[in-house]
Amino acid sequence: MGSSRCFSKSHVSLTRCFSEDGMEVMERLIYLFRKFHQLKISNEEYACMKAINFLNQDIRGLSNISQLEQLNKRYWYVCQDYTEYKYPHQPKRFPEIMMCLPEIRCIAGKLVNVPLEQLPLLFKAVLHSCKSSLTSYRTGPSPCVTVSSGN
Repeated sequence: MGSSRCFSKSHVSLTRCFSEDGMEVMERLIYLFRKFHQLKISNEEYACMKAINFLNQDIRGLSNISQLEQLNKRYWYVCQDYTEYKYPHQPKRFPEIMMCLPEIRCIAGKLVNVPLEQLPLLFKAVLHSCKSSLTSYRTGPSPCVTVSSGN
């Protein structure tokens, strides 16, 4: 099945072109794109998110976790200070931005399971979907975040 045929067809055809992990990554990337678009993430906020995500102390095999944790907190506070200063009328902005970090980590974890030959088409499908839905979209709950009912 040619990759161009997969891309030009419906969602049903895409499920035949991508693995289950590929479809999940695509859905999560589209969700994240819409969330970033909704929040109008600034370049500064994006850079802080990248640094915070990069300085993740949960990675196995790290030797100086306390120093990494201090750097992570520093960027966390820089982002919080920047967001509160730049957007004082949006008190929930910083928590909403930070709620994107688990989604980013989840996508990264799933992305390694997607066959390498599927990645170009997957990203093309994500970009196409995001471009075509910019004017009318609805952000629902993240497929990565699960809410416990407390039972």
